[in-house]
Amino acid sequence: MINNAIIIICLLCFACDAMTNLSELTQDLSENSLLSGIDNITETDEWANPIGNVDEDDWQCQGPLGMVSPQIGVAYPNPFTSSVTISFGVYKIEYVSIIAIDSNAELVENIMGEVISPATYSITWTPFVAPELDSGQIQIPVGGAEPIAPGYYRIQMNTPDFECYGDVHYNP
Repeated sequence: MINNAIIIICLLCFACDAMTNLSELTQDLSENSLLSGIDNITETDEWANPIGNVDEDDWQCQGPLGMVSPQIGVAYPNPFTSSVTISFGVYKIEYVSIIAIDSNAELVENIMGEVISPATYSITWTPFVAPELDSGQIQIPVGGAEPIAPGYYRIQMNTPDFECYGDVHYNP
């Protein structure tokens, strides 16, 4: 029982530290060298098979040499009309955040942020799209979400040691 309590306390401390790192990340997005080139994608079908253009700098991780890197798979389908699936994996218990940012280095959405166990996962991002309104109506965002416009977006997965990323094209 004591060992379980120690593990839970350690995970909570680790998650709090990782949340601080996420906060720092969102403040530094405009200075992020990974943001260059959000204008090209690796095109995939609904089964993650490449079907056209392959962007060579997409879907990779950067971090310390000699450490086992988490993995991020190509998003599919890409381009997408309503939602896109991102596959990823980690090799140890760690905090993982996945965010979407636009080509102006603005945070679009926190897709995921939690401590996860070693495994492979997939998550689907369905961006908030404002419904068409009649003249004079006011759009109230749900849960603070702002509508996004068609365009290119960077999906970025962050762990305490690595940044993994790839680009998607939202084309409704």
